[in-house]
Amino acid sequence: MYREGFEPPWEERLAIMWKNIVSTTKTLFLHDHNVIIDIVVEDELDWFYKHFSHQNVKIKYIVLRADEDSLIDRIQKRGDTYLIDRSLFLLNKLENTPENKPYETTNNAPKEILSDNINSSKYDLDI
Repeated sequence: MYREGFEPPWEERLAIMWKNIVSTTKTLFLHDHNVIIDIVVEDELDWFYKHFSHQNVKIKYIVLRADEDSLIDRIQKRGDTYLIDRSLFLLNKLENTPENKPYETTNNAPKEILSDNINSSKYDLDI
């Protein structure tokens, strides 16, 4: 998206990304679509759901986690080895954040993860 050598600072890129996520989510809601956002949320959760406080929507916040070895293996299989250090940092950070309720994915298939959580209220956020 940015020309090489002309990328804005990380904080600006992050802000642009989240603004795009909010905009796209609002558009999809207007068309009665369900939305799954697959992104690491560090400090943006409160900011994000404030954008939807005036709408009648249900938001779930689930921290999917895998053990360190599985995480590294998955990243290597994708060919994104440059993400290993950052992923391990975030694994530690997210596990030590009290409002997160990690869902263990190490031995679970995506269909199992979805069926376990789609109708559960454990991860519902109150807006």
